[in-house]
Amino acid sequence: MPFEILIKTFLRPKCLRRLIRSIRAYYPDVTIRICDDAGGEEIKGKNIHFHRLPFMSGLAMGKNYMVSKCEAPYFITMDDDYIVIKETDLGTLHRVISSDTDIAVVAGRVKEFTGVIRYGMGHLKVEYDEVKGRKITRYYYGDNAPKVEIKDVVCVPCRMTPQLIMGDKRLWELHNIKWRDELKRAEHLPFFLDLPHNMVRCYVVPDVLIGHMPFKYPEYAKYKNNMLYHNMVYEHKIAYKVVYK
Repeated sequence: MPFEILIKTFLRPKCLRRLIRSIRAYYPDVTIRICDDAGGEEIKGKNIHFHRLPFMSGLAMGKNYMVSKCEAPYFITMDDDYIVIKETDLGTLHRVISSDTDIAVVAGRVKEFTGVIRYGMGHLKVEYDEVKGRKITRYYYGDNAPKVEIKDVVCVPCRMTPQLIMGDKRLWELHNIKWRDELKRAEHLPFFLDLPHNMVRCYVVPDVLIGHMPFKYPEYAKYKNNMLYHNMVYEHKIAYKVVYK
C-alpha cells in the first residue's frame, strides 16, 4: 500500500492490541509501525515493525522516529487508544494528499465512543503580552466551515487538524516538518504553529472518522498528569472559540 500506519504507544497494551485488531479488520495487509517507549511487550505479526526508544522519550520523538523509518511515500499517525471503524476511509485521505505536490497534511476527525465527533479542525491565532506572555486562541470550525472539492472529495482547508494525520514524507523532508522532540505529550498544537503554511496546504476530510475509546491505566495517568502542556512550552493562556457553527 502507498502508506504506513504509525502508532506511538506508552503503557496502554490493551488499547494497542485493540487498535491493531481493528486495523487488520479493514486493512489486513497495510504496514503497521509501532514505537514503544515504556518497555512493553513486543508486538509481532505480518507487516508489523516494532521499535523501542528510551523510557518516556515522548510522543513527539516517537512520531518523528517512525516517520524517519517509514518506507512508504505517505504515513498515517494514530493514537494507541483509537479504533478503526467503517468510516475510517484511509484511501480517501490518500486520494486527496496525492492529488497535488504541496499538500503536506490531510486529516480525518475523531469520533468518541459516545457518538460525539470532536472539534479539531480550524486555525490558530497568536497574541503577545509583554507581561503575561503568549496567548493562543484555537478557532474550531463547525459544520458550516468553507469547503472545497479535491478529486470529488469534500475537504475543509485548515491550519489545525484533529489527530488523525496523513502526511507526505517527501514534503515533510523537504520542509523539515516535524514535531518538537522535547515535548513528551501535547505536541499537536505546537506542530501546527510550526507548520510552514505559506509553503504547504493542509485539509480535513470531515466524512473520514476514527473511533476513540480511552482505557484508564493508573500508571499511564501518573505520567500524563506530570507533563502538563503549559509547563512544557510556557504558554500564558489558551482560549477556545467555535466558528462556522
